[in-house]
Amino acid sequence: MADVIEAAAEPVAESVITYHMEYVPGSLPQVGFWVVVYVALYNIFRAALKDPRTAAKIVNRDEVTGKPTLDFTAGKQHLVAEKLVSMFHCVVCIPFALYITLTDPVTNANRFFAASSASMALLCFSTAYFVNDVLNMFRAKQPLLYCAHHVLSLFLYSLSVLSFMHYYGVIFLLFELSTPFLNVRGIMAILDRKSEKVYKINEIFFAVSFLGARVGFGVYTSWRFWVDALAIWPHTQGFGRVMIGVYMGCNVLFNALNFTWAWMIVKGIIRKIQSANK
Repeated sequence: MADVIEAAAEPVAESVITYHMEYVPGSLPQVGFWVVVYVALYNIFRAALKDPRTAAKIVNRDEVTGKPTLDFTAGKQHLVAEKLVSMFHCVVCIPFALYITLTDPVTNANRFFAASSASMALLCFSTAYFVNDVLNMFRAKQPLLYCAHHVLSLFLYSLSVLSFMHYYGVIFLLFELSTPFLNVRGIMAILDRKSEKVYKINEIFFAVSFLGARVGFGVYTSWRFWVDALAIWPHTQGFGRVMIGVYMGCNVLFNALNFTWAWMIVKGIIRKIQSANK
C-alpha cells in the first residue's frame, strides 16, 4: 500500500502524460496487429470446420445408419471457431499473466501507475482479443449476461492500454483460468457430446476452476485492489481520481457477474446431487 501512496505523491497528471509519451504510441499498432491475427485465426478455423473431412472426425455418427447425429451448420461452425480463438488467447495470456505478476519488478513496485513493455504487450494482446470477441459475440446473438461481461472487459482493457492500472489489468487476466474448460464444455455441447464421460469430467474442472479463480482468487484480488484504491484516493485528483473511480465501479460489476454465474453453477451442482440421490 505504501508504494502506491508514495507513487501518488507525484502529480497524477504528470504520471499519465509520461505514461502516454512512453507507451501509448506503440500500443495502438500492437492492438491492430493482434486484431488482424485473431481475425485470421478465426477464418482459418472456420475454413477447417467447413471441410467435410473435419466434420466427419468431430461429429458423432449413428451406430446403425452411419449418418451424422447432427447437422454441423454454419452457425455451429462459427461458434466452434470462436471458442478455438478463445483457447488461443487463454493458452498465451494465462502463463504470460502469471509470469508478469510474479516477476515484473516495474508493475509490482507501483500497482497503479507503472507500466512495462511486458505488461503493455499482454494488455494489447488481450484488448485485441476482446475487440474480436465482442464483434463475433453480437453476430452470434449471445445471452445478455455474456455480452455484458465481454463488453465490460473490452472497455476496461482499452482503458488500461490508454491510461494505467497495468498490475491489476494483468493479474485479473488470471481469471481466464476457467475459460478453457468453459470452451471445451461449449464445443462438446455444440457437437451433442454432453453424454460422454469427458464432458462430465470437464464439468467438474470447470466448476472448480471458476469458483477458485473467479470467486476465491477474484475476491482476494479485488480486496487488494480496493485497499490500494481507497488508500490512494485522497492523494489523487482530476483525471486520476475519475479513472480510479471508474475501475472501482467496474470491479463491483465484474464481481456481481461472477457471483451470479457462481450461484448458477452451485445450483446446477445441487440439482445433480439431488438427482443422483433419488
